Amino acid sequence: MKIKHLFILAVLAFISGCSNNAASSSQISVNPPKDYGFNEAVQIGDFEYTIKGASNTKQIGSSYVIDETEYNFVIVNMSVKNIGKSEVTIYSKMMLYYIGENEYEPRSSSAIVTSLEDGFAGYIKIGAGLSKTLNVVYEIPNEYQATDYLLLKDSISSNAKSIKVYMR
Repeated sequence: MKIKHLFILAVLAFISGCSNNAASSSQISVNPPKDYGFNEAVQIGDFEYTIKGASNTKQIGSSYVIDETEYNFVIVNMSVKNIGKSEVTIYSKMMLYYIGENEYEPRSSSAIVTSLEDGFAGYIKIGAGLSKTLNVVYEIPNEYQATDYLLLKDSISSNAKSIKVYMR
């Protein structure tokens, strides 16, 4: 009978030891992803994005065509480099602006309406090894904040890799 009790105690001690190891391994700290911001190059897939800055305005356009909003246009200036070996296309769905959980797409008409050089009109092709400077316009409720971010993707597929770049 003593052997039976010792065996049960040994099994319980083993199980207890295993559960302590499991608990301690679940408490291992993992470094959170880095917060990227202005002037930091981020690589994802065949792209290297660098957000150079942003500005707020109520109106975009030239003397011929003007687009106004009662809210805010944020103009994001960025460079995009193709670090792949063949031509790639960047689509507006690959550069989404977020305020909390609210998502905003680039204004596809902004390149036509805006007098900005390097306006973005929904998609652009970039050859291998080449860079483009883009001015991407988003219509958002208020002026941009440091907690807002761009979610940059490597494709438009549902399983695309993505990275956040904060507006700071």
